[in-house]
Amino acid sequence: MISKSDIKFSHTNGIRNRYFFIILTIFFLSFEILSFDFSCGLYIIALFFLCLGGLLKDYIYTGTLNVFYGKYFFLLSFFLLHGIGFFTYQLRQYLGIGVFEHPDGLIRISLLYSIIAVIIFLLSYSFGKRFIRLKISFSKNIRLKKMFDNPQMKWYILLLVICLFTFLLWGLMGNIPVLIENYHQSARADVGKNLGLFEAIIESLINLSFLYIIICLKNRMHSSFLWVFLIGIISLFLLNVDRGGMVGYLLSMWIIYFVCVKKATLKQFLIICSLIIALAGIMGAMRIKSMGDWIILGGIIASEASVEFDNYVEVFNMTKENTYLHGSTLIPILTLPIPRTILPDKDKYLTAGNYFKEFHNHTHIRVGERISYIGELYLNFGITGIILGMMLVGILLSIVDKSLDTTSVLSIYFYLQFIRTFAGFVNGDIATVVVGFFMNNLLILVALVLIKLLIYNKKHEKSLC
Repeated sequence: MISKSDIKFSHTNGIRNRYFFIILTIFFLSFEILSFDFSCGLYIIALFFLCLGGLLKDYIYTGTLNVFYGKYFFLLSFFLLHGIGFFTYQLRQYLGIGVFEHPDGLIRISLLYSIIAVIIFLLSYSFGKRFIRLKISFSKNIRLKKMFDNPQMKWYILLLVICLFTFLLWGLMGNIPVLIENYHQSARADVGKNLGLFEAIIESLINLSFLYIIICLKNRMHSSFLWVFLIGIISLFLLNVDRGGMVGYLLSMWIIYFVCVKKATLKQFLIICSLIIALAGIMGAMRIKSMGDWIILGGIIASEASVEFDNYVEVFNMTKENTYLHGSTLIPILTLPIPRTILPDKDKYLTAGNYFKEFHNHTHIRVGERISYIGELYLNFGITGIILGMMLVGILLSIVDKSLDTTSVLSIYFYLQFIRTFAGFVNGDIATVVVGFFMNNLLILVALVLIKLLIYNKKHEKSLC
């Protein structure tokens, strides 16, 4: 029989082993970083401790990685862009495929602003967690228990509707995307013209499938239909050659598992990350006709990770004369959802990505180029924008983290949507991310509004009687 003292000793021993493992790993990485570039390396190390210090501390004491806790997920995304992005920038320079070549002084300035931004975020998040009592409750006064009962007929119908809408989209496009020549270049823009709202409905339908996954994982249900359900949706991503969409879907499933079942150990985290990266690479290789180009493609994919870092640094070049945009890249939050039949000249209201693309005359790029969240804030308002923008994110994310109710399907669903949206902010193009959140959740938001109105009307009728 295992005694309490044995359990306590094992726990203490585990903490000690994890502590020494983390310390040795950090020491080794710090030595390598400083050997590579001492001056910039100091900024990278400071950014590492600010972004990942809390996550690693939790890991030492618990043995699990709370990586999908809203605060840590945002900070990890931030470090991937502003920390790892520095090294992928250097890799692109080495391979000779970099678009910009920045002086060391400008890179150090950009890293300094990244550090300031993280400090502002951490202070704001702590303030919101401690002093702001507001919580978000989507299910208050709404009786949705029957909607979330297990009977599978409604989920069969949902999968069927997703497939039917996707088939209809393919019909309007003229073919299945995987069979359309040059789909990922100019062809996608051509065949998808004026179909934005239609695509948003499909995205919203696919997001509704997370409700079923939440129900299954919460109740530890592993029916054969669940696998049919998942295989059906993932097949649609494959046929659409939508690598980003499928990786995002798998990541969302992992977040749901994290919330509903258990957190990941370091070993599990590394294995699952490797599998997702490998899958993304395989989907990228699907675009290559020659087997001999796979190695080249692999190097390019690796070098293009966190490519927004280059554009973020370039923002400081673009604003040397204090030529800030004063919020013009935020106007598309209002104009993007408006159909062209109503607002035909809406393209003149540029998102940050499109402004950056046109500023540098990058006609070879089909879509806008993201410049990071703090890059866009600086482009619009200078350092004041970074301070206010990071304060806002810190406070809002603290409210989201406090609002999670693991007993509520809707709470878990919106927690997933919110933390992915905040992580999406890190890469930039604020207008696109905000509009994307509402478009991707269009159906469920409309349904909640209608239910709220119905409840209000019933209460109002009773008060009149």
